[in-house]
Amino acid sequence: MRESEWVDFKGVGREGPYDLSLESKKYELAKDVAAFANAAGGLLVCGFKATRRPTDLHEAVVKKTPFAKRLVNTERYKAVIADLVRPSIGVEFSWHDDPDDPGLGCLVIEVPALPENARWALVTKTLNQDGKLANGGVAIPKRHGDDTRYLPPDTVYQLVNSGLRAMFPMPTTSWPPPRTPTSCSHWIRTVCCSCPAPGCGLATRANAPTTAR
Repeated sequence: MRESEWVDFKGVGREGPYDLSLESKKYELAKDVAAFANAAGGLLVCGFKATRRPTDLHEAVVKKTPFAKRLVNTERYKAVIADLVRPSIGVEFSWHDDPDDPGLGCLVIEVPALPENARWALVTKTLNQDGKLANGGVAIPKRHGDDTRYLPPDTVYQLVNSGLRAMFPMPTTSWPPPRTPTSCSHWIRTVCCSCPAPGCGLATRANAPTTAR
């Protein structure tokens, strides 16, 4: 079996799939879910180790790594996805027993594709050089063949710019404002008590004779 645009195989260690005691694994889970959501959807199959041999074009399964069902905590997976992925992605989990060892099996996480009007899914934190989650940045991954790639900065900028312009349209007027009795220029002249506009209150009061005290 080989990986593709809609299936990603994950080897499993002693702590089970996506060892959530490590922040790097939390990020990996969020990244994998967002990547499939930004493509055609897909399956994260935990319990098979895949690699790309020098003569292969795609990563392919090289061995099974089945594990005990007790290592699966779907609520923790959901919590990590809810914390690190926007918008919300409704993943589904299914368990499949290993026919060679009924006490072991594999976990499949099914990720739906986001509808076009809800794209793009993003990971709300990045991973620093120490393997820790860091605030102040976002990532937009996308599944591409048997690999995951990130949208380049220029594309991210265009998406953000287009979205902000749609949410906050530019004002219909610009500086300098038109010269009307309510314009800024008129206001400045009234403060200086030299506004020639009829009925200007400040100008009228300024030109009125003062009363001796």
